[in-house]
Amino acid sequence: MKLFKDSLFSYQNMRPPEIMRKSAPPMKSHKRARLEDNKLRLYLSTSFFLALTLLLLMGGCTNTQHARKGTKRKIFLWKVTRPSTTSTSPHFLYIYGTIHSSSLAYSGLDRAVRKVFEKADVLVVESNTESAKNISNMKAYIQKYGLYKKGETVRKSFTQTEYQNLMKRAKKLGYSPKKLAQMKPWMIALILSSTERSQRGQKSHLGKEALLAHIARKHKKDIRSLETVKAQLSLFAQLSPNMQKALLKEYTKPLYIPKERGINIEEIYFRGDLESIRLLHRGYTEQQSKEVQAFNKKLLDDRNVLMTKNIIKLFKDKKKTYFVAIGAAHLPGLKGILNLLVQQGFTLERVPSEGFIPTSAAQNKPWHTYKDTSHNISIKFPTPPAIRDITIHQKYGAIRRTVATLQFARFEMILAKWAFPNKLKESLRSNAFQQEVLNMWLKGWLKNTDGRLADIETVRFKGSTGYRVEIETKTAVQEGYLILHEGVLLQMFTTLVGTSFRGDPRKEWQKIFFQSLTLPQKPT
Repeated sequence: MKLFKDSLFSYQNMRPPEIMRKSAPPMKSHKRARLEDNKLRLYLSTSFFLALTLLLLMGGCTNTQHARKGTKRKIFLWKVTRPSTTSTSPHFLYIYGTIHSSSLAYSGLDRAVRKVFEKADVLVVESNTESAKNISNMKAYIQKYGLYKKGETVRKSFTQTEYQNLMKRAKKLGYSPKKLAQMKPWMIALILSSTERSQRGQKSHLGKEALLAHIARKHKKDIRSLETVKAQLSLFAQLSPNMQKALLKEYTKPLYIPKERGINIEEIYFRGDLESIRLLHRGYTEQQSKEVQAFNKKLLDDRNVLMTKNIIKLFKDKKKTYFVAIGAAHLPGLKGILNLLVQQGFTLERVPSEGFIPTSAAQNKPWHTYKDTSHNISIKFPTPPAIRDITIHQKYGAIRRTVATLQFARFEMILAKWAFPNKLKESLRSNAFQQEVLNMWLKGWLKNTDGRLADIETVRFKGSTGYRVEIETKTAVQEGYLILHEGVLLQMFTTLVGTSFRGDPRKEWQKIFFQSLTLPQKPT
C-alpha cells in the first residue's frame, strides 16, 4: 500500500537491489565504489555500520517498541450484570475506569466506550464538580476548612528552610506566596500537585470524565455523583496538622514509576493494563510513611466500599442504563470495586476495544512547524515534538543525530536526522555507496523493530535518492522514507497501531506530515 503520490516525491521504476522483499533472499552486497583509503573502506563496512545500528538502538526508531509488542490492547470498560429474579432479561450497567487528567497525545475515547455511552441514559461520576450546587458547596467548604482564620498562616507548620523551599516552589508554579500561605497544608498539596500535572501537559479538561461530561451535556444526559464534594474534601480537612504536613511532602513528590517498566502512567492506562495500575499504586504507597499509608487506605480502600454500595443501589432503577465513570485506581485488587462487586454476586464482562479515537482537540489543533536551521530542514507536526540530540565521536569525525518525536496513543511521528562528518560526506557522493548506506540502515531498522519489510521502492527528492518503505511489526505498521541528502541521512516515518476505522484521522495526519517536509535544493 503506497502512502500517496504527488509532486513531493518522484517515484522510480527501478527497485533497490535485493532488499529482503517479503520472501526474497537476504540482501546481497553490490559492487562498492572505489575508495582511495582502504582503512576508510574497512571502517565503513564494519565500525560505521555498528555505529549506525547503535544510533538506531539509542532512539532512532525505538520509541514504539515498549508499547507495540505483546498482547492486544484492552480498555477499562466492564458490563456489570445482576440476573433478575422476576424477568427473563437481566439488568446491567457499565463501569468505566478513567484517568482524571490527560495529555493531548492520549486524550480521546475508544469507539467501544463511545458506543456504549451513547446508549446509556445516565452518566455517574465520583463527584460532579461541574454542577452549580456542587461548585457552591465546594467553595463554601474550602472557605471554612481549607483556609486559615485571619492572622494565621501555614508558616507555623514548617521550619524556616521548609517554608522557604515551599514558597519557592509555589512561586515557580505561578502562585503568590502570600495567598498560598493562607491555605492549610492539605489544600496546598492538592493545588500544587494538580498544577504540576497541568504544567507537564496533563489537563483535567482532556481527562475521560471531562470528555464524557461534554458528550452527556450535548445529548442532554443526566449526570449524577457517587459521592458528595463535602465527603471527598472532608477526608483531607479532618487530618491533624502534622498529618497534613506529611501529606504535603508526599503529594508534591514525583509519582513513583517502576524503573524496569520505563513507561508513563498514561501508557499503562492506554494499554488497559489493570495489573500494572495495581502495582503502580502499591509501589507508590510503599514509599510513603505509615501515617500517609493509613490515609491512602481511607482515600482508596474505604471509599471503594462506599462507592460499591452506591453502585449497587443504581440497580434499583431498572428503567435506565447507567454508565459509571470512576478512577481506574479504584478497580483492581482484592479491595477494588470490581472484586467487591463479584463478591456480591454480580457478573462482570470486559468490553473489547474497537479502536481509539483522539479527541477533537488533538485532531483540530493548528500544526507546528519544526525547523532544523543547521541544515535548512523543516517539517510539520500536529503539536511541538520532543527533540533529542546525541553526538557519536568516531575516528573519522562526529556523527550528530537529532530526533524529533511526537507520540500519540496509537500514532507516532518521527523525523530522525544524522549529519555525517566531512570525510564520510565525500564518500557519500558515490551513488553506489549511497545505496549501500541506505541498505545498511534499512537492515538496522528491520532488526531494531523485529519487523518484516512489506513494501519498498526507490524515490527521488530534491535531486537525492531514497527509499519509501512499509514495515510490519507484530502490532503496528511503520511507513516512511529514508533519504540521503547532502551528507545528511533522514529517516522520516509514522507508526500506526491497530487497524484503521471509520473516522480515523491518522492517515490524513500521515499525509500532511510527509508532504510538509522541505529540504534545500541540491546543487547541480
